[in-house]
Amino acid sequence: MSAWLENRPRNEELKLECWPGKGRKSCPNCKAIIRSNSILCKKCKHSFEEVEVIKKVQVSIVWPQELRRARNESSRRAAEVRRKNRERAIATGEWPKPNEKKIKNQQNVEEEKKRKKIMPRQ
Repeated sequence: MSAWLENRPRNEELKLECWPGKGRKSCPNCKAIIRSNSILCKKCKHSFEEVEVIKKVQVSIVWPQELRRARNESSRRAAEVRRKNRERAIATGEWPKPNEKKIKNQQNVEEEKKRKKIMPRQ
């Protein structure tokens, strides 16, 4: 599909070492089958670090215009209002908003601790 491949480099020289099955990979040096999440081969000490780094790199997808979701005027205005409110809250120091449930839970925990200190053990 053109949306997934547009402006993305192809790694044709990179071989994926995962053919032995789910959760397994093959060492290119000694051909031993090892766990897929291991970084070092137990037999020959081959390192898979560079392969893991390549897997972790995430590239943002540039969608073609015909595949982008069209926004209507009301959603565009709502997004503009949200963005302005967030910018204003950041400027005034109100962002991020305090989590009221977390604060209330902390107060309840402190009250419970005080109550336990006051009451003697039975």
